Amino acid sequence: MEEDNDLSMDMFIDVEGDINPFIEDEDIDNDNPPVDGDNNNQDEDQDIDPEKVVEDQDLQDEIDDNDEESEDDNTSSSKSNLFKSLAALLKEKALISSEDFEVEDEDSFVELFKKEIEKSEYSDLDDNQKNYLKQIREGIPHEKVTKDLRQLDQLNTVTNDALESDPELRKRVIYQDFVNRGYSDEKATKLVQRSLELDVDFEDAEEAIASIREFTQQRMEKENFEIQEGLKNQEKIKEDNINKIQKEIDSIKEIIPGYEVSENIKNKIKKNMFDVVGDNPTNNQPENSLMKFQRENPVDFDKKLYYLFTITNGFKSFDSIKQDTQSKAIQDLEAAFNSTTKINDPGSPAYLQDPDSYFIDLKGDEIVVD
Repeated sequence: MEEDNDLSMDMFIDVEGDINPFIEDEDIDNDNPPVDGDNNNQDEDQDIDPEKVVEDQDLQDEIDDNDEESEDDNTSSSKSNLFKSLAALLKEKALISSEDFEVEDEDSFVELFKKEIEKSEYSDLDDNQKNYLKQIREGIPHEKVTKDLRQLDQLNTVTNDALESDPELRKRVIYQDFVNRGYSDEKATKLVQRSLELDVDFEDAEEAIASIREFTQQRMEKENFEIQEGLKNQEKIKEDNINKIQKEIDSIKEIIPGYEVSENIKNKIKKNMFDVVGDNPTNNQPENSLMKFQRENPVDFDKKLYYLFTITNGFKSFDSIKQDTQSKAIQDLEAAFNSTTKINDPGSPAYLQDPDSYFIDLKGDEIVVD
């Protein structure tokens, strides 16, 4: 009987497998009915075309990309409509006056505001004043700007009435136009005489003064362009020099032998050298802290500079500074010892004369502290 009642735990292990005493064989068969065509499905799975799978995946990726592009287009279109609406509102409220400026995106909206600021800035200036201010801001020297504007004013005073009433003026204008075109003085003079003989000097003078104005304007623009390019080159050279000096400062290990230059000191050197602290009131040139000190304290600056130059043998040797520094350090160290150490017996160490000190006795390999 005991053997009959001895139930093995193996009977309960796999309730889904074949060893399950609570499921009849019929139930097992009913729960897993044979499906017609199972073998056919397996055959179909084996016959799947990998190229077709790749094509389907590529199609899905293309659909996803199109969806993303559609979202980006919608976002871009929404932003464009926003800036257009803002520009239309500002025009309606008469806050901007540009009529022929199209706003398409953020950049064009910002450009619109820049133009409006420029218009407002120049609103109470005449053409010469506008040209003067514009060229000065572009870096053209004051002397050249005033000279060019004066010359343009003189050319503008030569009207048709002035040409008609002044034969000598007509000849000078025709002559200058031919010279501007590259003719020699002799050839230009002959051409002026031919114009007079043909009695077309007035018509030639009208054409000549227009040509002279255009020639002068182009020459001035070319000169200004060359000046601006020169300024850009100078700025580039300046930036390159700054970068070179900064790299050299960063690579410094020590200036005075034995004294390492810390990163903090390197940063302070660069700050004193490159940071502008103001403008020189004499020439309006920017100054760093050293230049300002030199200007405000010229005698003291020269005195200290030449002192350093002298004791370092022309900045070649810092040995004297190093020795003075070491001597000062030794003096400070001796002073510190004298102020904190009380010595009564010159023949005994100081710690033996201190009643609060521990007595250390060496016995063999042991240290005994009383």
